[in-house]
Amino acid sequence: MNAKIINLFKIKVLSEVCKTNSYLTASKNLYITPSAVSKIIKGLETEWNMCLVNSTGNSIKVTPQGNN
Repeated sequence: MNAKIINLFKIKVLSEVCKTNSYLTASKNLYITPSAVSKIIKGLETEWNMCLVNSTGNSIKVTPQGNN
């Protein structure tokens, strides 16, 4: 059951990134560090074998796959 809770939190992080288009804002809203947000998104991308977010400098854009 613990793994399911962690997975739900990862989905919540992805949802927040999609809403805000910002690791920093998502991290503030979720009370975690921007680095943690980035690692969670990268982990989901690896786990699901798809690109969820395109990062260019300080801005990010959620890919169409990330919005589904």
